[in-house]
Amino acid sequence: MNDNEKVREILEQESVPEKISPENMKIMLDEKTSAKKRKKISMAGKITAMAASLALIVGTAVGTAGIVRNFGNSNHSSEKNVGIVTDNYKPKKNSAEKSETVSTGNSYMAGAESYGQIYNLLKTESEKRSNSRYVDSGTFGAENGIAADNFGEEAADESSVAVDIDDDIYFDGEKSETAPEESFDSANGAEENEFSKTYDQEEGVLEADIVKTDGKRIFYLSNSETHDDVGYHESCDLNIAAVDDGNFTNTMTVNVAPEVNNEGDGWETNVFVNDMYLYNDMIAVIGNVNSYRDSCTIDSAKGIDNEYMIDDYSYENNNSCFVSFYTNEDSPQLIGTYWQEGDYSDVRISPEGYMFLVSSYYSRSYDDIRGEDDIEAYIPKCGVDEDASCLPAEDILLPGGGIDNSDILSYTVIGSIDLNTAGQFSPVDSKALAGYTGNLYSSAENIYTTVGWEDTEITRISTVGGIIAPAASGKVEGCLKDQFSMSEYNGYFRIATTIEKWEVINNEIGDGVFTEQVPDVYRDNCVYVLDMELNQVGKVDGFGIDETIKSVNFSGDMGYVVTYEQTDPLFAIDLSNPTEPFITDEFKILGYSTYMQKWSDGLLLGFGVDADEEGIENGVKLTMFDNSDPYDLKEVGTYAVNSLNREEYYIYSNATWERKALLIAPEKNLIGVPVCQESWFDDGYDCTSKYMFFSYENGEFIPLGEISNGMSDYNEYESFVFDRAVYIDDYVYAICDGKMVSADAATITVKDIAEF
Repeated sequence: MNDNEKVREILEQESVPEKISPENMKIMLDEKTSAKKRKKISMAGKITAMAASLALIVGTAVGTAGIVRNFGNSNHSSEKNVGIVTDNYKPKKNSAEKSETVSTGNSYMAGAESYGQIYNLLKTESEKRSNSRYVDSGTFGAENGIAADNFGEEAADESSVAVDIDDDIYFDGEKSETAPEESFDSANGAEENEFSKTYDQEEGVLEADIVKTDGKRIFYLSNSETHDDVGYHESCDLNIAAVDDGNFTNTMTVNVAPEVNNEGDGWETNVFVNDMYLYNDMIAVIGNVNSYRDSCTIDSAKGIDNEYMIDDYSYENNNSCFVSFYTNEDSPQLIGTYWQEGDYSDVRISPEGYMFLVSSYYSRSYDDIRGEDDIEAYIPKCGVDEDASCLPAEDILLPGGGIDNSDILSYTVIGSIDLNTAGQFSPVDSKALAGYTGNLYSSAENIYTTVGWEDTEITRISTVGGIIAPAASGKVEGCLKDQFSMSEYNGYFRIATTIEKWEVINNEIGDGVFTEQVPDVYRDNCVYVLDMELNQVGKVDGFGIDETIKSVNFSGDMGYVVTYEQTDPLFAIDLSNPTEPFITDEFKILGYSTYMQKWSDGLLLGFGVDADEEGIENGVKLTMFDNSDPYDLKEVGTYAVNSLNREEYYIYSNATWERKALLIAPEKNLIGVPVCQESWFDDGYDCTSKYMFFSYENGEFIPLGEISNGMSDYNEYESFVFDRAVYIDDYVYAICDGKMVSADAATITVKDIAEF
């Protein structure tokens, strides 16, 4: 049973709201809220959102149309001298000092020899799926002519996008060609402020977020919606507030939605912004453009008898992600936009100064592709501004071990962009890996992509010099929770998974036989240690039986894993000997931590869900663990915010599923937690949103105060839920849609409010 079939089975078993059923997919995809905004939904809404995500996966079989827009047409103008690309885009291949090839004998992917090979692969798998609808069949392999190969490098192409920046950048009195993230005021010799930064899982590997600060200004991305007599309007806003000692001295809002020109009839488009960076004198805004239409309705209206549409209704969608680069100045000006087909998945900036943009792309279904030459229907495009083209066949990497039978091809698309010159960006390389990426983890020189349900397939991709080169592959049993379930350390890769054993039942329908799997018969958890060729060298399992991993923290030679069913066992695992990892201690408390982060040497901070002895969740909590002795874990402080009367109200935090909503600043002895209280009344439903601040002293979490938005109507409350908080010097700033609130960091006394 493949992943899509499992998801279908789950959807059939669970109660799915009518509006997100597969039949109403088009309506669901027309929702005017980005994935990032959905993190602010209520507890009941979370269930709906998760079901919607599953429905999205099931719905991918409808496929993707060819490109339907001119990429990146913009009405932004700039007084600066902005360089443009005059030739058709072709990724530039820089020669890396450390060239790496696919590991022999364990190759995951090799470049396609031609588009025809890719088309025939899709045809073969589609026919297999049609012929074995009720019979569990194996995966295809060498019969498709896919073998291991080395990845060469093409000659460098000098095309780039640049803006002339006259001001030099200085750090510690010396001129620098590359400015680190969030350090721009030093260019003018200004006194450098102390401020919070986005927490990066790996030192030097920068992660994006919707809020950034450079110590003088706060930048906040939001997707806003307005309604008037004309209709519905969307806006992608970059809100900027200049601050000075807790006062907002200036505010402005820049519309950062790229102009989209749909070519053809019937297309509808939504644009969302998802993440951002401040890097090397640029503001990088990452977002998604979703376009969709009913193909059969359009073709019928034109009198076209479309033999490729197998049903009366055929839904086309064409999603692309983008990175728009702006100058980091008082009035940001657009430098240019890089486009990449597929839904935005993740992004990183490596210590070498290369951005790696990851998207998930789905081809059109095989029956909707008009032959081998219809490459825009099954090959993703990448490019700068209007110059975008389908990736060359050799940059489409196919698996040596086969893919699940399907009538679509899914890809993980990775594009690299050189950001090493101040105020400029230049595409370097791009690859499309056949197979959907579930989670992504980045080290200084590698990206690890994963896919799988019962087993997790791992691909290590070398990123040295901005060159994207699959280097090794492996597989472990079980599925992982998130990026923090993975870690590269001292030449080894560690990964934690939950293993579910399924009961297999044979069923008969007519003359066919199919297998049905019943989940949750047995659960186990495991931490694997793999070498850099992704061969297993050690593992520890048999812990948290019948429980599921909720959070993982790898710290040097130690790993910490939280599993949960009714209690929260925290397991300490010694990984100092990669071939013989072992559990040193287990410590149980009520509830569970959804996120763990080092607080100081010997202290591990956990944040998550509070629950009673029966496992009923009733709020959120902070927990401090003493891990100074890995053989004797201790709890040295806890603070819970509970629902005292669950029949009238419920307390939760969006930080339980978006850890970046937390403010964790050991250097300031400051912890910030967003908390929502949803209340039920006979005539309505309301939500209170607040951001709570704590310090940690002498084994206790000390409440410092809170910033509250008060009660708001449930139908409008998303605009009042705090997304983030940052600190600059001695002030904290709580941020939500349309508002920033500053307060003294010691007393949480509100000082100023800025509205956008």
